[in-house]
Amino acid sequence: MITAGRLAAPPVVSRSHLSAEQQAEKFPPRPSAAHWPAAEMDRDEVPRMWVEATPRQEDPRNHDFRRRGLTLMLDWLAEQPGRTWHERWHASGADADGEQWAAGPARWLEQHGKSSRTRLETMTSSLVVMIGADVVRPSLHWLLTGGKKRKLARNMIRARDTEGFARLDDFCRADDGISDMDRRAALFRTAVIIAAKGGTVADIVVGDLLEVLEVEAGLRGQRRSGSATFRALRETGVFGVGVPTLREIRSIGQRPVEESSTATRSAAVRSAICWWSTSKNASPPSTTERCAARPTSWSNASSCTTRRTISAGSSSPTRSSTACPRTSPRSSPGTRT
Repeated sequence: MITAGRLAAPPVVSRSHLSAEQQAEKFPPRPSAAHWPAAEMDRDEVPRMWVEATPRQEDPRNHDFRRRGLTLMLDWLAEQPGRTWHERWHASGADADGEQWAAGPARWLEQHGKSSRTRLETMTSSLVVMIGADVVRPSLHWLLTGGKKRKLARNMIRARDTEGFARLDDFCRADDGISDMDRRAALFRTAVIIAAKGGTVADIVVGDLLEVLEVEAGLRGQRRSGSATFRALRETGVFGVGVPTLREIRSIGQRPVEESSTATRSAAVRSAICWWSTSKNASPPSTTERCAARPTSWSNASSCTTRRTISAGSSSPTRSSTACPRTSPRSSPGTRT
């Protein structure tokens, strides 16, 4: 009696992605600077620099609104400890307060007899002006929670890198795979990175975006892919040449594709087909044999056994099979002859 060998069950393949720490190690973000020229400007230099950066076509009423708010914001920060505006910002506790950061300025206005909703709104709205001028660099956590998101992105586009943001915006609009929501998210994330790290769009590195996406995941309790933002920065040349896709970065360290569960399953199917086709008068596969080709986990496949025997003096092969743990309860795996 000639007996064919047992189909070995393929190994279980891990699908785990790189952790945030592993991604940061391979693609590190730019470190946050402690000192830079704009943060060390004198009190009178900040409004002057802002006026020079303000578009001439801005509505005079908006210009006056920003000017009054900036004056109040500088007065408040000037009373905080620290040598630079950035140090005073963090010493005030506003960055750590996140969404509730306006409570500090509100208390300050009340202490100085200037408390009013309009004045507080004027004051807090001017912070995006200071961020756009690179006078302060809030943390990523604050920018993703306490920042005025629409005003932040709009002001960064206008004050920091108009051409860089325009290229990014044009690419997103021309890509049918990027929705309008994804386009706005890409512009906002880019503005957040520049606000926290400084520089322009061209200075952004892969690690900067990975860091933002990780902070977002921690704040929202879920991981949004950010693939559209990554693709826009990658395809416009911001990341440089030869940078892998976001999916490839998160999958680094997994087994190569030829060892994946799909490839292994295909190999098992090919082996079974070849075996059946070379056997004389082969009949269709049994339930147990079909279970080996199902697109389910291979963790239970080790108990699937398929055996064909050809008895002496018989031209018809006999196939017997054992029960497969993935077989439906309605199936009745047994012996077929």
